[in-house]
Amino acid sequence: MNKRIKIKKMHIGFIICFLIILQLIIYSEKAEIVAETGDHYKSIQINSLTLIDNITINGDGDFTTYATSGDGSETTPYVIENYNVTTTNTRGISIKQTTAHFIVKNCYVDADNEGIYLSYVDPFTAEIMNNTIINNGIRGIQIMWTVGCIVDNNTFLKNSQAIYTIEAHNITISNNEIRECSSNRPVFIFNSQYCIIDGNEIYGTNQDDCIGLRAAFNSEIINNEIYNGGMYVEEYDLEDYLLYNFENNYVNSKPHGFFKGQNSIVIDQDIYGQLFVFGCSNVLIANQNIEEVNYAIKMAGTNNAEIRDCSFVDNEEGMDIQKSNYTFIHDNEFYNNVRGLELEDTFYIEIEENLFQNNDGRGISASASEMNYVLEAKITGNIFRNNGWGIELYTQHFIRVMNNIFENNSDIALDIDESDNAIISNNVFVNNSIGIDASNLLNCTINYNKFYDNLEIGTYLDDADNSTIKYNIFLNNAKIIDDLNYAITIYYSSENNTIHHNIFFNNSITHSSQVRDEGENNIWYDISINEGNYWDDWSGIGSYYIYSEGDPVFDHYPLNDIDKDRIDDLEEIFDYGTDPFDDDSDDDNLIDGDEIIDYGTDPLDDDSDDDNLIDGDEVNIYGTNPLDDDSDDDGMDDFWEISYGTDALVNDSAEDPDKDKLTNLEEYTYGTDPCNEDTDGDGYSDGREVKKGTDPLNSSDYPKFPTTALALGLTMPVIVLGSGVGVFFYLNKKGKLKFLFKK
Repeated sequence: MNKRIKIKKMHIGFIICFLIILQLIIYSEKAEIVAETGDHYKSIQINSLTLIDNITINGDGDFTTYATSGDGSETTPYVIENYNVTTTNTRGISIKQTTAHFIVKNCYVDADNEGIYLSYVDPFTAEIMNNTIINNGIRGIQIMWTVGCIVDNNTFLKNSQAIYTIEAHNITISNNEIRECSSNRPVFIFNSQYCIIDGNEIYGTNQDDCIGLRAAFNSEIINNEIYNGGMYVEEYDLEDYLLYNFENNYVNSKPHGFFKGQNSIVIDQDIYGQLFVFGCSNVLIANQNIEEVNYAIKMAGTNNAEIRDCSFVDNEEGMDIQKSNYTFIHDNEFYNNVRGLELEDTFYIEIEENLFQNNDGRGISASASEMNYVLEAKITGNIFRNNGWGIELYTQHFIRVMNNIFENNSDIALDIDESDNAIISNNVFVNNSIGIDASNLLNCTINYNKFYDNLEIGTYLDDADNSTIKYNIFLNNAKIIDDLNYAITIYYSSENNTIHHNIFFNNSITHSSQVRDEGENNIWYDISINEGNYWDDWSGIGSYYIYSEGDPVFDHYPLNDIDKDRIDDLEEIFDYGTDPFDDDSDDDNLIDGDEIIDYGTDPLDDDSDDDNLIDGDEVNIYGTNPLDDDSDDDGMDDFWEISYGTDALVNDSAEDPDKDKLTNLEEYTYGTDPCNEDTDGDGYSDGREVKKGTDPLNSSDYPKFPTTALALGLTMPVIVLGSGVGVFFYLNKKGKLKFLFKK
C-alpha cells in the first residue's frame, strides 16, 4: 500500500515539475518578443518588468496603488510604468472617472479584452506613451468620453483593433506603430472631434481602413504612412466631409491625394496611392493605378467629374461616389476588388465601357438604405465577368442598363430592387447563376436581352408590377434542377406584367414548362395584336402551358416566326445569325427571308457586292444585280453609272454623251463626268485636256500657249486670258498685224 502511495506521489511530483518547466518556457518566450518592423527588428524586453494581472483605477485614490512616481499634478503627474500586464479575463489597464494627471508608459499589455481603457478622465490629463500593446482580443486602446488625451510612440501588434475612440475629443494619436490587427479598421475615430492623427506607421492586413473616421469633424490627419490599406471617411452630409484635413500622408509608399473645394482640377499623373475628392467641381481623374487600399477613390459632393483610363486592383472598393452629380466614368478597369464601384445619393451618372472582373462581391453596388438613391443613371457597354454579383442596385429611378455583357458571375448578374421606370435592354447574360433578379419593380422594361446558359434562373420577378418583358432570347437556362429554376420565374405578389415576343429554347428541361408564373393578372401575349412568344417545345397546336401552382396560365398565341420574315426564329439564331425580332437585320430594305431564299444576298451585309449601293435599292429601285458590282459588264461599276446618269443595265462604255471626245469608259478611267464636257470648269474640254496632258479635274491646270509665237511669225496666241480665252496675232496677206479672241 505504501509503495503504491509512493509511486502515486512520484507521478504527481513529475506532473508538477513538468508544469513548472512548461510555465518557465512560456514565460521565457514572453520575456523577449521579437516583432518585425519594416527593415529592422525591435526586441521587446519584458523579463525586467513587474508582472501584474491587471491595473484597475476607478478614481484618483487608486493611483497610489500602481503609480511609481508623481502626485497627480499637471507638473508632476502620476507615472504608471514598467509593468507587464498579462491577463485573460479582464481589461489590462482600466482608468475611469479621474481628475488627476497621469502617464502610462513603458508597459507591456496583453489582455483578452481592451489593453488600455480610458473613460471619463478629466480633460488634458492623460498620456499613453512608449508602451507595447499586444494580442488584445478587443482593442489595444479604447478612449471614451475623454478630452485631450495623448497616445504617442506606442507599438501595437496582433490586436483585434489598435485604437478606438468614441466621444473623445481633441485626442492626439502620434508616432505609433501598428501591425497585424485582425479587424479591418486598426484605428477608428468615431464621434470624436478636433483630433490629430500625426506621424503614425500603420500596416493593414487586407485592404483595411487603417484610419477610419466618422463624425470626427475638424480633425487633422497628417504625416502618416499606411501600408496594405488606406484611410476611410464616411459621413451623411457633404458639409461634414469639408471639415476634415489630410496632409502629407502616404499610402503604399505613394502620396495620398486630397482635394477639397476646388474647381477645374486635372488629376492625370499616376502618383497617388489613394484619392479623396470632396466638394469639387469640373474634375478630370485619369490614368491612375491604385492597388491594395480600402477604397482607391472616395468622391463626395463633387459635380461634373470624369474618371477615365484608370486601373483599380486588389482594393476593398475601387471607387466610392457619394452625393455627386453629373459624373462620367468610362474606360476603367476594376479587378480583384471586393466591390468595384459603389454609388450613394447620386444624380445623373454615366458608367460606360468599363471592365469589372474578378471582384469578390459586386462589380457595381448601390447600397440599400432609404437615403441612398440613384436618379437617371446610365450603365452601358460594360463587361461584368467572374464577379460575385455583376450589379446590385437598390432604390433606383429611371436607370438604364444597356448593351452590357454579364458573364460567369457566380451569383446574380443584375440585381435590382425597389426601382421604377428602369430599362434593361440589349444586354447579354451568359453562364451566371441568375441573370436578372428583380424585386419591388414598377413600370420597368426588360427587352432585347440574351439569356444563355444561366444555371438557375434567367429572369426572376418578385413583387414586380406593370412591367414588360419582350423581345428577349432565353436559351439553355435553369440547368440546376429546382422548383424555382425556370427561364422566367414570376413569384407571388407580381401582377399586371406583360410577357410577349420572347424566344424560349431548351430551358428548364426537367419541368413541364420553360417558365413559371405565380403572380396575378400577368399576360403572356401582346393583347394589341394577339401575338405571344416562341416556344421550341410547343406542339404547334393551341395554347402553350405556363406552370403555376394556382389558376392555369397560358400563352394563347404562341409563334413560330416572330418577325414574319419567312425564316424560323431558331434558324435565324443558329443558322444565319440574323435578328429574329427584326425582319431586315441589315437595314437594306430587303427582308431577311427574301435575301436568303430569293436573292442569295447576305442578310447581315447591306451591300453584298460592295458597290456602294445597298441591296434593297439595287433590287427595288435600280434593277441592278445586288451580287455584281457591274451589272452590265461594261467596265464601269453600278454606283458610278447611277451617280453620273449613264445606264447601269446596258453596255454603254463606248458612248460619249457630252461630246468631249472621251468615251464613258475613258471618263470612268480618268474620273471625269461623262455628262459634262468640262468637268473642272476651266474652259477646256476634258478630251482636249487629256490630249494635251493637263488635269481635267484641276481648274488651275489647263493647256498654255507659247509667248514666242509673235516673234516667230506664227499664228498662235501670245496672251492668255482667264477662262481659257486666248488672243491670236497674225499677219494678213498685206503684211498687216491682226488679232482676234478665241477660245
